[in-house]
Amino acid sequence: MTDKPDKSEPEHVRARYWREHVVKMSRPALAEAIGYSVSTIGDMEAGMNRITKKPIDAVAMKRYKLLCMTVGLDAEFDWDGLEMLIVEPVQLKMWGKVKPRSKRK
Repeated sequence: MTDKPDKSEPEHVRARYWREHVVKMSRPALAEAIGYSVSTIGDMEAGMNRITKKPIDAVAMKRYKLLCMTVGLDAEFDWDGLEMLIVEPVQLKMWGKVKPRSKRK
């Protein structure tokens, strides 16, 4: 079994570990769950686009991370009610300061 990567490891390394050892999903299974192609997941886990050889953009990685989060939480989002229905019990931790939301006019 591969050792868990340290938090100092690049995000793509931790993403692959998460898929393989935490949620224990194959790339095809994750692709079906989040709507990405198997090759795109491979690119994310390699940290670079296989064709252009450019690093994965931070915004693209954030989007991928958010999609993976929904898989990890086994959550269904309801657009009409603006609420997230979490199927599995989870523990949420927050660090740092949270800025209050601005009041809507």
